[in-house]
Amino acid sequence: MQDIDTTRPRDGGEEMAPLPARQALDEKWGRVRARLRAEVGDAAFNSWLKPLNLSGLREGEVALTVPTRFMREWILGHYADRIRDLWRGEEDAVRLISIRVQPAEAGRLR
Repeated sequence: MQDIDTTRPRDGGEEMAPLPARQALDEKWGRVRARLRAEVGDAAFNSWLKPLNLSGLREGEVALTVPTRFMREWILGHYADRIRDLWRGEEDAVRLISIRVQPAEAGRLR
């Protein structure tokens, strides 16, 4: 899996794109997600890919988050190359996909 960075962590609060650029980025992410759903089907998409969240895009790296380490490892092993290729179709500069674990806030004990 070349070009897929699984080691570089991201700060949770880091904003990677200004607001107008973020809107365009969200639209691209929506198209990538739609293509993934069409390719893998609803069941696999809902189980593995729907929980992916876009953190941003910077210097050719698409940063994504998932709620669990297990999900991160599964996506890296089964879908990361395809996600990167679909992103390249939207943005030629994309070279890396990083996936970081960011547990959902809801339901966490305080």
